[in-house]
Amino acid sequence: MKRYLLLPLMTVLFAACQADPYKSPQGVRPDPLSTSAIPQQIVIEGLGQAIVSSKPMVNPAADGRTLHVTVPVRNITDQPLNVQYRFEFFDQQGKALRSNGGWVFQHIEPTLTAQLDGVALETKAVDWSVVIRPAH
Repeated sequence: MKRYLLLPLMTVLFAACQADPYKSPQGVRPDPLSTSAIPQQIVIEGLGQAIVSSKPMVNPAADGRTLHVTVPVRNITDQPLNVQYRFEFFDQQGKALRSNGGWVFQHIEPTLTAQLDGVALETKAVDWSVVIRPAH
């Protein structure tokens, strides 16, 4: 019986010894996903069950033109959808460019396809992603 009472006491004492007396801030855990494992087309706030996409059409930057991306998405529900989307563009090192645009409104009728267009504002954009959310 004493053994069962001693175990919780030892656990509390051990935890107290491990406490950080300096109260240092907790660091951010490393992401277990590699950057290449994160999809370019991201739906949030429940839209994953309502929207599907086809292969994006990408026109890379060349001859003074900037990167241009068109993502076809289709509403697979029986209800019209009002969504917002935002493209983010990245340079060769994967750094987000500051000149990314804001949210764009798009209405999509049931079972129909809409084209989500994004154009980089800087010629150094070489990669992209798009986030789609319900319009608020």
